[in-house]
Amino acid sequence: MSELSIVIVNLVALMTAYLYIYPKYAGSDVKRLAWLDIVVGGLVLLVLAPFNWGSPSDYTFISFDTSWWIFAILSYALLELPLFYLYVKARGLRLS
Repeated sequence: MSELSIVIVNLVALMTAYLYIYPKYAGSDVKRLAWLDIVVGGLVLLVLAPFNWGSPSDYTFISFDTSWWIFAILSYALLELPLFYLYVKARGLRLS
């Protein structure tokens, strides 16, 4: 799998999470949202693992080469930050 396919899997997982899973199961509970996010992120890695296990470290994140799982985690986090901000802002949640 290439970088693009990992990003697409991440986007599909995040859209499913923020449009269906989080509103239904987390609502306005930030702790539950965090735990569900760990589960969704772990599932993304489990989905990607069979296709990328043993692949060389030739995935480029911004300007450095990395392994597929580090690329998946970093791209997931980068894609999630604006979605998390919008979710928290739309629900009027406090993070403290």
